[in-house]
Amino acid sequence: MTPLTSLYYIYILIYKDKQKKTSYIGITNGLSRRFIEHIKGKVRTTNRFNKSYKLDEIRFNFIGSKELAKLKEKRMKHYSLKKKLIVSENWNRRRVG
Repeated sequence: MTPLTSLYYIYILIYKDKQKKTSYIGITNGLSRRFIEHIKGKVRTTNRFNKSYKLDEIRFNFIGSKELAKLKEKRMKHYSLKKKLIVSENWNRRRVG
């Protein structure tokens, strides 16, 4: 049996303001922990989003292994926001705003 800590997810944080949306993509083996870190400003790379935008939605999808999650994350980081939203259309979602 595979330990739970070796199961990975890819996630997209969707931020918005009055005029536009932006996103952040990451991977984790602890969804709740990682989301709390983002919301509390403990993740340096998303602090700039938290200052300028409101977190609107979280989308996440089970990937399995860390290697596959990293590969998908790297590929998706180059997608436009529109393509990210299309690809993640059927992922699990949580509205924040």
